[in-house]
Amino acid sequence: MLEQVTDAICLKHLMLAAFPNHVREAFERRAKETDYPVEAVLEMAIAGFLVRVASALRNREALSFVDCQPRY
Repeated sequence: MLEQVTDAICLKHLMLAAFPNHVREAFERRAKETDYPVEAVLEMAIAGFLVRVASALRNREALSFVDCQPRY
C-alpha cells in the first residue's frame, strides 16, 4: 500500500514537472481554489481537453486555434 502511494506521488510530480511553470502554477492555484488535490485538477483538465478533441474530430470545422496564445 505504501509503495502505491509513493508511486502515485512520484507520478504526480513527474507529470507536473513536464508543464511550464505558469501552467503548473495554474494547476496548483486551481487546486487550492477548489479544495481538490492537484492530481484531480490535472485529471479534469486532461479529460476536458480530450472531450474537446473528440468533438473537434467529429466536426473538423470546429477545430480552431484563433484563441490560442501560447507563452514560451
